[in-house]
Order: sequence, then C-alpha cells, then structure tokens
Amino acid sequence: ERIKKLAISKETFFKASENLIATSQVKMILNEQGVEATYHTIKHYFPNQTPDIICIAPIRNVFDGGENGSENDNNAMLFFLQNRVEKLRSMLNHDMGIILCHHTKKIKKKDVEDDPFQAFSGAGSLRSFYSSGLILHRPSEYEPKIHLHFELRNGSAIQRKIIEKVDDKWTELNPFSER
Repeated sequence: ERIKKLAISKETFFKASENLIATSQVKMILNEQGVEATYHTIKHYFPNQTPDIICIAPIRNVFDGGENGSENDNNAMLFFLQNRVEKLRSMLNHDMGIILCHHTKKIKKKDVEDDPFQAFSGAGSLRSFYSSGLILHRPSEYEPKIHLHFELRNGSAIQRKIIEKVDDKWTELNPFSER
C-alpha cells in the first residue's frame, strides 16, 4: 500500500521489479516451519542467486520466541534472532544483510530525544544484536518533520537528521535552522 503511494517512475519500477520482491501482509509466524517456507519462497523468486538483503517488517507480526516467549523477554527475543533470523540467513547467504523493522513503545517525546534507542518495544537483546540502528519519530504531531536517529556498532557516529515531505519528495532539512 505504501509503495503504491510513492511516485516512482516507470523506468525505476521496471528496474526494481528485476530484483525486488515485496510481499503483502503475510499471515505466518517465523517458527521452524515459517523459516522453511520463507527459505523456499525466496529460492522460488531467486532461483539462480540469493538476495543481498531481506527485510522483516515488522518483527511483531512474525515473532516466535519459542515456548510461551514474549517479545519483551530477552531470552525469547534472543531465541528468535538466533534460531529464526540467523538460521534463515545461514540457509540463504551468510553475508546477506537483514533489515529488522520494529515498533517503539509509548514513551514521552522528550525521552525519545534524550535517548531514542530506549524507545524500542520489547527486549533489550534486540539492541545488542544489530550492527546499526535507526529510529524515526515525529517530535510533534502538529508538524510534518521527522527525526532520524542513528546508532552504529562500528564507524563514526551519524548526526541526527530531520526530514520532511516537500512537493511529494522526502527532503533533508538543516537541523540548525528553522524555515
């Protein structure tokens, strides 16, 4: 639905369709059977190669933390990441990038500004798993500006960015000036 709303040129659309597969809402849990089904689906669409990146969005919709595991439980989240996500990666391509999309919990907007990555919903083991993280949030529901915060395990820090849709295109704003 969101992709359909984007103003994508026909040329870009056709180029992307050569190697981009997007699924609609999947009614599946990423348990043992879900890992197998996902593997076979990916191999079906990429029979002679493996994708460089897969995206799981959002985690909550496919989460399986084992017996009675909740996404708020560190052990259950670690189980999911190691035995589901990493297993799928190892079946396909050890060098594959994985994008995990996750929701934030309801906290005060000031707390998000002070320490944005504490806003992750669920267990803290997710935060120790990734090599880079990105939090998007809107500081005011009355303004269209969106703040992007980055967290990297390696490399130099990336400063917060502010973006806004201008003329139907996402535009980076100067964070040090007001329009």
